[in-house]
Amino acid sequence: MLDRQQSGRGDSFRGPRGGPPPGRPPFDNRVDAPIRAMNRVGSNDFLGPGGQQSFRPGGRPGPQRGGDRAGSAAAGPQERQSSGRQQGPPAPPARGERAPEPAAAAEPEPEPEPEPEPASVDGLSEDEVRTKAKALLAELYNTKDVKEGIICIKELVDLGADVPLLYEVMMTTSLETKGTDWDMLAALLRSCAEESVLQSADLERGARQLLDNLDDLSVDVPKAPVQVGAILGELVASGSADLRALLEHIRTADANPDEIQDGEDTMLVGGGGAAKTVGSLLQKLAELKGEEAAHEAWQATGEQLAAFLPQADREDEAAVKSLAEKFGLLSIAC
Repeated sequence: MLDRQQSGRGDSFRGPRGGPPPGRPPFDNRVDAPIRAMNRVGSNDFLGPGGQQSFRPGGRPGPQRGGDRAGSAAAGPQERQSSGRQQGPPAPPARGERAPEPAAAAEPEPEPEPEPEPASVDGLSEDEVRTKAKALLAELYNTKDVKEGIICIKELVDLGADVPLLYEVMMTTSLETKGTDWDMLAALLRSCAEESVLQSADLERGARQLLDNLDDLSVDVPKAPVQVGAILGELVASGSADLRALLEHIRTADANPDEIQDGEDTMLVGGGGAAKTVGSLLQKLAELKGEEAAHEAWQATGEQLAAFLPQADREDEAAVKSLAEKFGLLSIAC
């Protein structure tokens, strides 16, 4: 083994064995010149095939690899990708096998029916009639002007308002409002009927709608049957409503007349509201037309006062007499 290693000039740069190391030997092949940076870009080996970038001097592209290399023996024919298109008709079913039936098309779900809108008659909906009727009453009770009230009702009728609904709303609102001027309301309805602004048939239908709800109204307004009876008496006295028709509505209110069984009462009759309504009606009729005219009108209907009492009181003469005395009907309906 050599103890020394010669440099290019033959100088020894290692000392004797076991001695201290000499200084660093010179480099004969070192070039004293500025270092120039090489133009390097991303390598094809790391950045993928294509040879567009390379760490080689000058950015030369590297050779392609694998099956992408031109003329490579390992590169075989590229696999054909399936286009998803059926290559041919399906094979017919074997003998004895049933051909699969095509899947039935799903039935479309029925569209939800639109919610019914409030009933409207020739342009005025139920909500509009209620709103305008309440505003009309507020103006009437504030100004005490019956003529202006007649004009307002005529305008509502011309706009196509449901007259029975209009009458019902006016009565219901007046019952639910404190401080109602019933004489003013009666004067307005009587004047509208006399001037043919409101027709008898419409008023009678409105009375029926009101009577159907009278039993419920009397829970919050105990005097409702008496007030309604007085207004109905005003209509009968002015010839705007038929007494026989109104009595039938009172007796069968909140029920279909054909469904009333013997021995059963409607809610209005069973609760005592029907007797109060009839008593108040006849009382107002006698006040406006006289007792004799009221008696004749009552006799013409063929009704009996006991028919409007609850079932338990119809055979009780004392109960019938008490009702007649309360409303001053002893000479009219007894």
